[in-house]
Amino acid sequence: MIIGIGGYRGVGKSSVVSFMTGFVHVDEKLLRKKLYSYENDGYRQIYNYFGEEFFTSKGVLKEKKLENFIGKDFLKMRILNNIIDPLLINEAQKEIDRVGRERNIVIEADNIQKYQSLLDFMIWVDAPVLCEYAKQQKYLFSHCAKFKLILSNDFDLKKLERVFIKEFEKYQ
Repeated sequence: MIIGIGGYRGVGKSSVVSFMTGFVHVDEKLLRKKLYSYENDGYRQIYNYFGEEFFTSKGVLKEKKLENFIGKDFLKMRILNNIIDPLLINEAQKEIDRVGRERNIVIEADNIQKYQSLLDFMIWVDAPVLCEYAKQQKYLFSHCAKFKLILSNDFDLKKLERVFIKEFEKYQ
């Protein structure tokens, strides 16, 4: 089984992953770090498109500088995502192949939807206010049938674990 855990930054995705005993954890942050390292595909493509000013003399991506440059500019963000997302998906697929599809795997990412072709289903973790907003908007959940479980995290980890285990048992 391959499950995706998604949610905004800081809502407890890693906490939910920690409850998933027996699952191999594929963390998008680590995949991204690998891609951004010197002479990897992500490094080369960002360097070629955005320029050398976003890298140190040792070839390390200045992530904050790139983040500040992109800011809230939708076009720049889309360009970066078009460069990096296919590479991230490819790296996640390599990790799945390395581990083996017969193993239980969880992929953790802010924007988990990009991985939906690799996943059996997705779990969304959110804070109560954001969760209510997303439900009212119905945008996030209506366009993807693979969202099976929405967890609202009020940052009581014991409660989150109980709710997760109870709800997750339905899908095993």
